[in-house]
Amino acid sequence: KDFNRYLNITDDVREVVDEKTSLVLKEENIITHIYDIKHVDTPSKLVEKKRASKTISEDAILDVIEFGNHMHKLLEIVNFDTKDTTFIKDEKERKYVDKILNLSIFKGVSNDNILHEYNFYDDINDVHGVIDLLVNKDNEILIIDFKLKNISDEEYVKQLQTYKTYISTITKKPVKTYLLSIIDGVIMEVE
Repeated sequence: KDFNRYLNITDDVREVVDEKTSLVLKEENIITHIYDIKHVDTPSKLVEKKRASKTISEDAILDVIEFGNHMHKLLEIVNFDTKDTTFIKDEKERKYVDKILNLSIFKGVSNDNILHEYNFYDDINDVHGVIDLLVNKDNEILIIDFKLKNISDEEYVKQLQTYKTYISTITKKPVKTYLLSIIDGVIMEVE
């Protein structure tokens, strides 16, 4: 009932819109108006007062993104040969990176057989991608995508399938894909 009422507020909106410019397109008799909306009054019953879900401030979201980017950068510059993380001053961040470096998937991995932030363009499928970590092992290629925490999003699976499709066109080696949770220090193979 409220939604139907919402759909009908366009008459109310017309009263508060200041028409600045009117543009007439003569092709196919289409008339389009461009408006500069100064203010819109909505019925108070339509204003959301309670939320069932948690609210996250824009600043908090930006902080999470910034921290995720920072952790990505640390994983780009860490030495996979020595696994030395003493350059990371923040103890918590160092523990995250140490836990990742000690995952069994990185046993025997050295700086010589990895590529960070591998950019590619697949002209067959018209798609661009950036692979966080590409590991070239003797008998296989590993594609590892870093995520700050959540690795269960279906969109990530599609992302890795796109990466795998492209890499499979440039190598004869089998290609495996993985999602890595930086915070949890967990890696999950994606089929």
